[in-house]
Amino acid sequence: MLNFYKLEKLLAEHGIKKTYLCTLLGKDYYYYKNLKSGKTKISAEALQIWAEALNTTVDYLTDKTDIKEKPTECGRLIAEIEKSYLLLNEDNRKKVNERIEEYIKLLLRDQE
Repeated sequence: MLNFYKLEKLLAEHGIKKTYLCTLLGKDYYYYKNLKSGKTKISAEALQIWAEALNTTVDYLTDKTDIKEKPTECGRLIAEIEKSYLLLNEDNRKKVNERIEEYIKLLLRDQE
């Protein structure tokens, strides 16, 4: 569900009007009013368009996270790795940690 408080705060921060968001979807301002009153539901595609326009994520706009900045490519990769890492048992985590340390040392040495 769209968090209108977060949406309107972002609009103010970016100096963007609600009508502009509506025009991105080919809609008029009544679309926004109907969304806010619950008469209309927003599509996943429309949420994505608005998130892009506000330089945020759909997860932020729908209250699944409080992080409003879009993650960097590195941040996304780290999050994916972390999910997999947390599925490992303790012994395998130790092995992964050791390999990472070895690999970083190797890369730093080659970089010199």
